[in-house]
Amino acid sequence: MPVILAHHLKISRCGIFYFRMAVPVALRPVIGKREILHSLRTRSPATARKLAYSFASTTYALFEKMAYDPKRFNPADPSTFPTSDKVRPYELDLARGIMKSDGPDDHARMMEAMGMLKTIPTPAPAAPAPVQYIEPPPAHKITLSKAAAAYLPTLANLKTRNAAKRAINLFIDHRGDVEIHTVRGVDVVEWNNKLLTTPKSDGKMPMARSADNAIQFLQGMLRWAFKNEYIHHSAALATEGKFNLTKKLRNAATKGAESFSIEQLKQIFHFSTWDVFRKGNLNRKWMPLIALHTGMRLEEIAQLRVNDIKTERGSGVIYIEINRDGGKTVKTDTALRNIPVHDTLLRLGFMDHVRMSNGKLFEETGNAVSRAFIRYLKELGIKKDGDRGMVFHSFRDTFNNRLAEPSAGVPERLRYALMGHSMAGDTNAMNYTKKISVSEAKAHGIDKLDFVETVGGVTYRLVL
Repeated sequence: MPVILAHHLKISRCGIFYFRMAVPVALRPVIGKREILHSLRTRSPATARKLAYSFASTTYALFEKMAYDPKRFNPADPSTFPTSDKVRPYELDLARGIMKSDGPDDHARMMEAMGMLKTIPTPAPAAPAPVQYIEPPPAHKITLSKAAAAYLPTLANLKTRNAAKRAINLFIDHRGDVEIHTVRGVDVVEWNNKLLTTPKSDGKMPMARSADNAIQFLQGMLRWAFKNEYIHHSAALATEGKFNLTKKLRNAATKGAESFSIEQLKQIFHFSTWDVFRKGNLNRKWMPLIALHTGMRLEEIAQLRVNDIKTERGSGVIYIEINRDGGKTVKTDTALRNIPVHDTLLRLGFMDHVRMSNGKLFEETGNAVSRAFIRYLKELGIKKDGDRGMVFHSFRDTFNNRLAEPSAGVPERLRYALMGHSMAGDTNAMNYTKKISVSEAKAHGIDKLDFVETVGGVTYRLVL
């Protein structure tokens, strides 16, 4: 769609706007050009229009001043501008190209004014006074705390919601509970500096990645406010361009979990160490085994209830239904899925644990098991200090990688469905689990997992 330019605007091939004004015909021999052309150094049509109006006013005023007596007028010094009652009889209307005089003396003064034009540099628009842009008020107003109360429930994942809440509360402590549309970039810069210079509880200084994570949570709420008209549509988000790391560096710093090797699984589930780790604690006993054989996220496992364990009619295949019943949360809509229970879990007595449970399958939170498991990995020498790759989530990564091996022969869409992932560009993937039966998902997916050389060969010897 072509851009309709204002009268005094011109645009270059590079998209830069220029101010242009035709020089009056009578003045062209003196000025030496037919028009005045000046770069506005902007690609914004709105900014260019504002500057053009200012330049046009200044240039017209300069032409009109030529009607004054040159002996008493200095175009560079506004204090010398005479009042209208001191204007000489001659008429010099350069804007319309009119020159008139009344007698020889008046003509001489007019010629003197014309001669003075030769001493003036090529007219260029004077720099306009700084334009003070006043941001329009938003359609609605809301304070930071009330915005947080409305925004946080929109985050489905409990872990993400809690992290966002902590970050936003830190910003409110720093800035105060002001209306969200008043937050400016300088507020985010000052907060970022505070985050980077405030030691953590262990005395260590926070990393740039941690500060960026906090800024991202704040940005999520600002985008919510923008969408809901608590921030005017013409305003830029205060967090834009305020991150410490580039997106590429942030992705590198937030490296995901790494899968366990066969040897590492043997270490983890070796009876001499595993028995000590899980003894007397049903959460530690079952959560790692379920994660390895189902690919479920730790938060999904921790929320399981007895009525989430179901049996498919006809086939009798036992499966786990991941749902939002009873206030449970899931990361995304594609995380709502049915996962057949692996035969290894059944042989290890999983259904006995279900029958003995009352309501919830596990009493501890996922975080408690995660922290204990990290300590366990360090004791085994699998995880080193500063190594972010080996964590509880590595079971999920191991599950995924095993199904992805060509030798497993698992259809890619089925693997995505079992993982609770969506396939980019595949509109059918989100509903794939509804198109196949649980028994088919077990036969063509779960049954392809073979951990006999690790869990299957070792944990049978445990007293489970």
